[in-house]
Amino acid sequence: MVKKLLINLIKTCLLCFVCCTVFAMLYWFTFSFSIIRIMFMLSLIVGIMSLPVFFLTLPGYSKNVNTRMLIYFMGPVLYVLAALVSRDGHDRLTHLYPGLIFLIFHIWFYHQTFGTKAGKRR
Repeated sequence: MVKKLLINLIKTCLLCFVCCTVFAMLYWFTFSFSIIRIMFMLSLIVGIMSLPVFFLTLPGYSKNVNTRMLIYFMGPVLYVLAALVSRDGHDRLTHLYPGLIFLIFHIWFYHQTFGTKAGKRR
C-alpha cells in the first residue's frame, strides 16, 4: 500500500508540473525557465502538503471513509483555500491553478487506489 501511494503521489506531482507549465506558457504567451522553476516549486509544495496520505497505511485510518477522505484531500484543499484568500489577483491565479490541477489528478488517483465505491477497494 505504501508503494502504491508513493507512486501515485509522484505521478500526481509530475502530471501537475507538466500541465501547470503548459498552462502558464499559454497564459503568459512566453517560454522561460523561470516559469518552469516556479511551476516545479508550486507542484512540489502541493506534493509536500499531500504527505499525510501515508497515514492511510495504518488500518484504523484507511477503513473509515470519512477519515480517509479527510487525510487524502486535506493538503491540496488547504492549498487551494490559501490561494483563494490571497490578496494579489495575479499571484492568486498563479497559485490557484497548480492547486486545482493537482486536486483533479489527486481525485483521479484516489479512485484508482481505493475504488469508486466508498469503502470498497479494488
